[in-house]
Amino acid sequence: MKKNKTCWKNNLFWCVFDGLTRITIRNLGIYPIMVRRDIDRRSLVRGIGLIVTGSAFASVGTAKQQQSKDNGGARDGSTSVLTDAERAGLLFMREEEKLARDVYLVLYDEYGLTVFQNIVESEERHIDAMAALLDKYDLEDPATGEVGTFTNDELQHKYDTLVSRGRKSELEALRVGGFIEEIDAIDIQEEIDATDNEDIERVYWNLLEGSKSHLRAFVDVLDFRGVTYDPQVLDQATYEQIVAA
Repeated sequence: MKKNKTCWKNNLFWCVFDGLTRITIRNLGIYPIMVRRDIDRRSLVRGIGLIVTGSAFASVGTAKQQQSKDNGGARDGSTSVLTDAERAGLLFMREEEKLARDVYLVLYDEYGLTVFQNIVESEERHIDAMAALLDKYDLEDPATGEVGTFTNDELQHKYDTLVSRGRKSELEALRVGGFIEEIDAIDIQEEIDATDNEDIERVYWNLLEGSKSHLRAFVDVLDFRGVTYDPQVLDQATYEQIVAA
């Protein structure tokens, strides 16, 4: 096993920090994603962490998949015409995955923390998966080739704010990583709930599991440093389910 590497393999989470190896066995599962009652998603995108009055966001999790099977309602992606909501979701998620990658690139350059480098590699795969969906459905790619630039103005503001926050300290950079993965998990679950297209669902489920894995990685690094990570957006119970998996 290579040093300074964080990865999943056969349900084993391998972490090497400062030469110390930690191996945790985790059962991969699908959990409902819930947002804290005092957080509104749109305000988070626009204001980054503004606390407003909102309602809890709960996914239907695996029940949605079972319902599609029972109803025979899942659409074959090879023949589907996308809904407006599906098109909007693909375009948004393409740039949101790029945002995660871009922030982590900047923070890795700033601090040289291996966790950022490792997750960048995963985010590259997520970006490619979203690009493949855009190509398949003949959607114009909104993502630019330049790090830190976005077509979506809300994501541009979010990127600028998170990079500025992450540059305050290493610990704050790790918290920024956790924040990004919490938001990604919520947004991905929301997009899963908005589609019955098999192609799109398949990619989104993979992205969701990636975000959960990344969140656990940031929590583990902070824990190794003696710092307890508190969820910034997710409902406490949902957060505990994810990190315990």
